[in-house]
Amino acid sequence: MTLSLGVDVGGTHTDAVAARDGRVLAWAKRPTSADVASGVASALQALLAEGVEPADVGRVCVGTTHFTNAVLERSSLSRTAVIRLCRPAGTGIPPFSDWPAALRTALDGGSFMISGGLEHDGRLISSLRPEELESVAGELRDRGIKSAAVCGIFANLDGRQELEAASRLKSACPGLEVTVSHEIGRTGLLERENASILNACLVPLARRVLGSLAACVRAAGLRCPVFVSRNNGSLMSCETAARYPIQTFASGPTNSIRGAAVLAGIREGLVLDIGGTSSDLGALVAGYPRPASFAVSMGGVRTNFQLPDILSLPLGGGSLVRGENIGPESVGCELERRAISFGGPDLTATDLAVVAGLVSLGSRRPSVPPESVARGLKLIHGRIREAVERMRTGPQPVRLVAVGGAAFLVPDELPGVSEILRPALGPVANAVGAATARVLGEVDRIVSLESMGREQALETVVETARKRAVAAGADPRTLEVVEVEEIPLAYLPGTSSRFVVRVEGRLE
Repeated sequence: MTLSLGVDVGGTHTDAVAARDGRVLAWAKRPTSADVASGVASALQALLAEGVEPADVGRVCVGTTHFTNAVLERSSLSRTAVIRLCRPAGTGIPPFSDWPAALRTALDGGSFMISGGLEHDGRLISSLRPEELESVAGELRDRGIKSAAVCGIFANLDGRQELEAASRLKSACPGLEVTVSHEIGRTGLLERENASILNACLVPLARRVLGSLAACVRAAGLRCPVFVSRNNGSLMSCETAARYPIQTFASGPTNSIRGAAVLAGIREGLVLDIGGTSSDLGALVAGYPRPASFAVSMGGVRTNFQLPDILSLPLGGGSLVRGENIGPESVGCELERRAISFGGPDLTATDLAVVAGLVSLGSRRPSVPPESVARGLKLIHGRIREAVERMRTGPQPVRLVAVGGAAFLVPDELPGVSEILRPALGPVANAVGAATARVLGEVDRIVSLESMGREQALETVVETARKRAVAAGADPRTLEVVEVEEIPLAYLPGTSSRFVVRVEGRLE
């Protein structure tokens, strides 16, 4: 079996592992670079220096927070036009409502509400009008807009109207990148529209970044496909990631959760990943991150695309200790230059752990009073206890896997935790998650059961999920249905149910 190289680009370090059939053969950790690609190249070169043969590598799987950071920092975003298919309904709350002013200013390329949209049962509100689309296309050309989001009312039931509108716009505006909402979000017009706008504004950046990633893989002498981590714990091709960069949001914590599951050999429990700047706590359900059951805000924008249920803490190994405060400021990737244990001037959480004998790092033993060390560690452990209590969903004790470069900050005992597991390769669990990820086909759809029976509806949804998994690169012979959920919708007229199906497979 060929090797899989997993690379995870974090805020402090870029981690890489070489794995075969879930077993890690080599690993490396390098500082993250501002341009992403050079840090990835450095990590790959480190693996090759460990004896990994380029000819043995079958794929490179990369996880990155670059696109999340672009939204949070409002940088490198493309001005995006929004075309809502809704008239004569759905005009009460226009696009970009309730967006943070700075983010809207950075990417608002105009809003257009035109004829189209569906009723809750799939019937047309109105048909598309070609003359309206031609008028919109003319304005986009005049404004020099290169990104657009098309969102129709209840388009998640049937996306054909969105696809037709997108096709007409692209024909009239050569070079226009169009995101259609039914491929991004779920039921809920405004949240699905918001998610589509965020995706659309990132597409040009994604093409540049992913292109440079592929180039650095080739420059390392690797002639294999490159895949990108999704936020559901699966993989997608670079081509797919360039179209749907929003699916990389929160892929870092997801990789850690999946990697922890592989390293600890469990499928249920909690995973706490403590890095240099922050900590992420998530739940493992059937081997995958537990999805959030609520609308998610990204950069102050309310969305409804699927994200894992992650609790983030401003606590890491590089967190600065100042009196009674620990964090949120951190030395980040400069730990080995600024922490006292390494001869630097700053007292960090890592220094407290060194003095307490929890870890052996650096060249110096910090001179910190024992009572200050005890007080600082008590504060750190208290934050971790509170986070664990918030993530538990029942009274039964759970197992917790502690991973990340600063996992030594996790105490040996926690209330409500039956066992704390500390895998030897925990510092690179995120890269392990990327290297061992599989492919998922997902469908989240509302179906009217008046025109077809429940069994037929479920069969149709499962088959769609299978096709999506194969289209994403899964070997059809390895497909397995890993989740089926039906939610009857009593609030809709007639008989309708929401079906959520996930099909998993190995990369072909």
